[in-house]
Amino acid sequence: DLGKTKEISQVLNGKTVDVGGKKEELAVYKLIKAKFIEFRTSEQGVKKLVEIDGKKEISDEDKLSILNKMIKERQQSVIAYKTGNRPELAEKEEKEIAIIQGFLPKAATLDEMRLEIGNYMNENGFTNAMPKQNMGLCIKYVKGKLNNVDGKTLSDVVKKFIA
Repeated sequence: DLGKTKEISQVLNGKTVDVGGKKEELAVYKLIKAKFIEFRTSEQGVKKLVEIDGKKEISDEDKLSILNKMIKERQQSVIAYKTGNRPELAEKEEKEIAIIQGFLPKAATLDEMRLEIGNYMNENGFTNAMPKQNMGLCIKYVKGKLNNVDGKTLSDVVKKFIA
């Protein structure tokens, strides 16, 4: 379940979404819509559109990827603004991050990641540790089992299970 993906799709398809008169949320909706349109019209995006109910749409996976990229861009801006002693701009970016995160499914916890890594190890006959060459396969396995997994965090956790 992608939480508010349906609302994002409504924004993308030009339908109105009730933001309760909140200008900040409306501005973020417009930014998301612009990113989706940019993706739909990009060479890469056109190739990745999927057919849903007879229409070419952006897949849920690509929607999540776009939203996560928007969050990472804003996180970098927050650091730059704080370094440049611009707390008011950093605060604005942090608010946008919170709004965008509202569209994402709950992030996978460390315990959920460890459980799936353990499942991968059991399925492949590894008892205490796995060979380093299995790291990529393990990461792919865990990402396939869990929603909204942070790649860097997952990589760090998997490294602890390597012999």
